Amino acid sequence: MAFPLGKEDRMNPEFLDKEARYVQRYSVRMYESDHTGRRRPVSLLNYFQDSAGDHAEKRGAGVIELMRL
Repeated sequence: MAFPLGKEDRMNPEFLDKEARYVQRYSVRMYESDHTGRRRPVSLLNYFQDSAGDHAEKRGAGVIELMRL
């Protein structure tokens, strides 16, 4: 798999500062909370997994790209 930048570029602190952050907004649905209105841990982990997958795709390392290896 080819990354858009070389390994030394990805380890550059300036690159990491700008590119390592990924922000995504979610709307919490009622069924993702418990009876007190607190988020269920499994829902939070699902958000993390979803966000990580989207971030990987944005960086060129999504599931489809990895399956080509």
